[in-house]
Amino acid sequence: MFVILAAVSAALLMLAAVALLIVRVVGTAYRGPGALPDGGPSPGQRGPGEVTAVRWRWAGIVAGVAGAALMATTGTLGRGLLLAAPVFGSGVLMGALIGELARPAPGGPVRSAGLRIRRTVDYVPRGLGAVVVLATVILVVLTCVTTAVAEPDDMGRAGRALTCGDSEPVFSSFTPWPGRYYTVPGMALVALGLIAAAVAMRRVVRRPQSAAEAAGDDAQRRRSAEVVVAAAGISVLAPLTGFALTAGLALATLAHQCGPAGWATTGHALTGVAVGAFAATAWCGACLVVPGRGHGRQLG
Repeated sequence: MFVILAAVSAALLMLAAVALLIVRVVGTAYRGPGALPDGGPSPGQRGPGEVTAVRWRWAGIVAGVAGAALMATTGTLGRGLLLAAPVFGSGVLMGALIGELARPAPGGPVRSAGLRIRRTVDYVPRGLGAVVVLATVILVVLTCVTTAVAEPDDMGRAGRALTCGDSEPVFSSFTPWPGRYYTVPGMALVALGLIAAAVAMRRVVRRPQSAAEAAGDDAQRRRSAEVVVAAAGISVLAPLTGFALTAGLALATLAHQCGPAGWATTGHALTGVAVGAFAATAWCGACLVVPGRGHGRQLG
């Protein structure tokens, strides 16, 4: 059942991401070159550093897809499917980081740097960044709670079941449940992905910049920052979707058997969280494939 649900969710996620990708491409084309108030370069005017970064970015996407596919087919009892999204996000983040490291330093006979402080908040897309931060907090809280109340399943595997009742016939057990069997490896990969995102973002913000090319370079940094945030978002939001949906289904089911009545309300709320996280994951996928063109205010 879990595998079928995961496969259907993955198919729907891909369809949603494609739909949002089309909307994003059409919107970008509609804005046209004149929609770059900060002087950012159009795709046809990218310098060699940006071309190299984009190539590494796509190499990371390909590596992430390969790693996710391998993980999905090797895990047991749905654990591989759960870990596939963080593995994909980590591959994308590594590609983005290598691309930023591969950018050539500003050259020329005379180099100058603007006297301003570049901050992460100047480049991170605020809406997307806020969603990722909120999702991370919800994921941490949810996994702590579900891990604490988890019980062994009927085969003795720890952290795979939620039970209610003391004895037969008022006793029920639901699997799979997002206990430590799933949350420990899942959160370990999420944490590694967030660390990689922080390192990549630090490079995006602090790499050298020529004052003469500040406007176009800032646009490129915003594009790179959006890719980093989107990859981190997938690493967080996809597991949140799976954990919230599974926990919500378990609580709603057991509430009608032997669990407290409040479990049904909590289960429905978690289902709502899963739907929201699902939509946000699709949007992150669209941002990852077609990052924004870096329009925004000129830093100074």
